[in-house]
Order: sequence, then C-alpha cells, then structure tokens
Amino acid sequence: MSDSWFKFNISCRVGNGNNIGFSQFKWYGNWAFCDLFPDLYAKEAIKNVMVFERLRETGSVSLWRWNWSESLSENEVQQLTELQGQFDGLSLHNNNHDQWRWIPDSNGLFTVKSSYTNLLDLWQVELQDAHVLEVIQRLWKSDVPSKVNVFSWRLLLNRLPTRATLHHRVMKYGTKFYPG
Repeated sequence: MSDSWFKFNISCRVGNGNNIGFSQFKWYGNWAFCDLFPDLYAKEAIKNVMVFERLRETGSVSLWRWNWSESLSENEVQQLTELQGQFDGLSLHNNNHDQWRWIPDSNGLFTVKSSYTNLLDLWQVELQDAHVLEVIQRLWKSDVPSKVNVFSWRLLLNRLPTRATLHHRVMKYGTKFYPG
C-alpha cells in the first residue's frame, strides 16, 4: 500500500483559492501539478504557494504570477505554456470558500468508516491470503480491548516493531528506537 494513500483519496474544489496549494494538491483534474510537471515544480521558489497567489484576476483578464528559483530551460517554458493552457477559462470565485472532497465516499465527506472500507479494499488487493483478511474483519468486530485489537492487527500484517524491524529503521532513518 502506498504511504500516501490519503493524498490520493482527496481532491479540492477551488473557490477563492486561499486554502489550496497550487502545486501539491489535486484541484484541477486527477493529478497534482507537482506530479504532472516535476521539472517546473523543482524550480518553484515557493513550494507551498496557494492558488490565489499564482492566478490573479484583473477585471476579465487572468494574470499568472510565477516565482522561479532559476531560469527555465526551453523545454520548461514549453511545459509552462502547456500548464497555463490547461487553465483557459478558469476564474476564481472570491465569494466561495475552497472545499475538500473525500473521493471514496459518494457525498465527498470523510468518515472513519469510509476510510476503513477504503483501506480494506486496498488490503484485499495486497494480501495474498484471504483468510488473513477474514480474520482482520472479525478482529475489529470483536469485544476485546483496543490494545489487543491493535496488537493482533499488527501481528497479522507483519507490522510488529520487532528488534529486526527496529534495527532496519535505525539503518534506514538513522534514529535509535530501542536500547541496546
């Protein structure tokens, strides 16, 4: 399962553009612009810039305001033209707030249940043993203490913080998680 499953299950609807990051969120189409145009994103001077800071409207004319950390290559200028072309006819709605949408739920609202269902669907694809999934589903419906549920869940998914996995984390991240 991807570490960014949550990011892939949300999208934005732009109103005034004050609360939605221009490059890092899906707000126009199915992909964030940092994923579609990684070369441009690499040269973006302010990575967390908001939509309204990039697109300014003066009357009926939309003006682009870019801030590059270095000059764009010829190829990147072409990409920028392509990017700007995707927004022909786009205008911000200053009286409307930006809205977040939870994609897995038909009404767009995030709930723990829809998140849980989404994760189960992902696990069904990833898990080789159907019996493990059945046990996990039964586990969460049982009347045992939550710490027993969490321990069992981690055990079934091979996610227990054993000495070997903790040692691997030290090697990978350089942080000591256990004594000795």
